[in-house]
Amino acid sequence: PSLRVMISTSWCTKSIDSESSKRKSFVNFIIFCLLFSITHATVDGVLAYSAAELGVDIGSDAGFTLYLFYTFSSLFLAKPVLYFASAKTGVVFGLIGLLIYVSSFFIALLLGNMAKVIFVSGAAFGGIGAGILWTSQGSYYTINAEIYSRLSFLSDVTVLNNFAAIFSVFYLSFETGFKLLATLVFYLNEKGHNGPSHSWRPVVFGLYTISSFIAVVSFYLFTDSFQHTTDNKAIVIDTTVLHPMHSNKEDFDHSNTSQHTLINEQPKNLTHTEYRRIFLQEALAVSRGFYSSRILRLLIPYQICFGLSAGLIDTYINGVIVKTHIGDGFIGLLSGINTLAAVLSAGPYAWLCNRYPKWGKWTVMVGGGVCFLFAAIPLLMLSDETIAQWPFIVFYFVVHGAARGAWENTNKSVVAEYFTDQSQRQAAFAMVYFSSGLAGAMGYLTFKFMSKIQLALLNVVASCLAIICYHGSFVEFQRDVNRNRNMDRNSIVDERSDIPNGYSQVSRNEMSDLS
Repeated sequence: PSLRVMISTSWCTKSIDSESSKRKSFVNFIIFCLLFSITHATVDGVLAYSAAELGVDIGSDAGFTLYLFYTFSSLFLAKPVLYFASAKTGVVFGLIGLLIYVSSFFIALLLGNMAKVIFVSGAAFGGIGAGILWTSQGSYYTINAEIYSRLSFLSDVTVLNNFAAIFSVFYLSFETGFKLLATLVFYLNEKGHNGPSHSWRPVVFGLYTISSFIAVVSFYLFTDSFQHTTDNKAIVIDTTVLHPMHSNKEDFDHSNTSQHTLINEQPKNLTHTEYRRIFLQEALAVSRGFYSSRILRLLIPYQICFGLSAGLIDTYINGVIVKTHIGDGFIGLLSGINTLAAVLSAGPYAWLCNRYPKWGKWTVMVGGGVCFLFAAIPLLMLSDETIAQWPFIVFYFVVHGAARGAWENTNKSVVAEYFTDQSQRQAAFAMVYFSSGLAGAMGYLTFKFMSKIQLALLNVVASCLAIICYHGSFVEFQRDVNRNRNMDRNSIVDERSDIPNGYSQVSRNEMSDLS
């Protein structure tokens, strides 16, 4: 009886500890989503308004600089930062870069004669930060999800899908709110003036800067760094005793990545030569991943499609059509509708992916590609005045928002599912953001020199290639899954065939289950 009491007490204690750890893990993820989303919402607000408020030339130059530095930062800096520091440190560095970008726009509005130098310089820092940030947040988000999946006894894929939806809702909701705030301040300001007034701009973008600063400091102070190696190991070990079906840890880990993926092992006592060698090795890891992985190469056109489409919206739709025919103050409203549509699509997308694990993601990703295609087709068929009509322009931004929701939400989940090894996943996320950033940079650089028809045709071709190549990646991934399943089944049969007769046999029912 005493032994039974001791076992029961130990079981209850570990159950309580695990429930507490699970709750802390989930709360940490919510705080991460909140603070990250506030900072990035201010950046997207600035990006949407830059061409309209500072002129197409300055806005395009700054956009090109932002995306160019973002591209090479994600390719050459993101992986080394994650190797030598934690995922949280990478996120902090990235958020600081975005804070500089938002602040530079605010200062450029106040100092009009130096606007180009200030804003383009700030865009360079913002691009460097964004390249590190997006790869780091992908790692941070995945580590948090993997820890929570072990504590809640859910598969990694399920938690990644749910966390992707939660992240998308926070991210896009705050972006919507900050953009709608800009339109609200603009509207209230215009009511008190007989003609156009720019006094609303310092209020809005000053608030953006303050909000971004508070969010960056709060993230540094209040989120988990996941660097407590001992604690992380204890969490994983403790969860194995909470359910009798998973008393053997290997039985639970069949649907999850290995334990070491939760922990960033930091290099110690390295010489300068070793640091340089590792830095170059990690910097080139993204390029090696691109050349060695056919699936990753097939995902790239989808990322390019998003980058080109985002540039089209910011430079031509907002910078020309909305500004000329509706008014620059309403850019925030229409951009908010765009992100609101993406927010509302997150839940249905996650449900579809969880309800139909194989074909759900395929449906969302292909549907998103079709929506990106729609963003380009009206430019081939309709005049700017027709596009600027309120019913159509609202519908246009809603459809593009659905496409963006697929990229922001399901696309992230697809990358995490395709690449289960931590190093490969980091390289994949870096290449995803590198390719979308490079496409955005080229868009900002060239769109101002292209005609409306040329812009439309470029985006039509990009959308069609995105759909075709994503389908190719899906087929390739399913082929790999089936190949690995057959290898596992054959290895089990081989192991059981070595057991003497009378001890174990593989029955027809067992073989059916394996199939």
